[in-house]
Amino acid sequence: MTLEFIPLGKIAKEYPYGLRFDFEDVTLESSLEKQGILFPLLLAPRSSQKAILISGHKRFFFALRKRWHHVPVLFVEEKFSQKEFLLLSLYSKWNENFSDLDRMVILRKGEKVFGLS
Repeated sequence: MTLEFIPLGKIAKEYPYGLRFDFEDVTLESSLEKQGILFPLLLAPRSSQKAILISGHKRFFFALRKRWHHVPVLFVEEKFSQKEFLLLSLYSKWNENFSDLDRMVILRKGEKVFGLS
């Protein structure tokens, strides 16, 4: 994986791996205002289409609200399955506190969308 800076417009407006109900986080937004994005967004490349966001949804939506033009990203290899992308998204947030609504979103996506039980 290599670090790249890409335009926000190259990231798809679909979020199959988004695990949050609420994308606002005052503490994170304060940090982003002061220091910018320190940890790149994780993306799944798609050949001829926009990349899919795997991890970094809060940072992505903050950048959209602030009308930033480019964000730092890492592209994950295409060889992973959708289930593996979902697990990667979950593992990248493992130490964060999930609200009850976030847990419900995670369980529903895992079960209904990706067939995990």
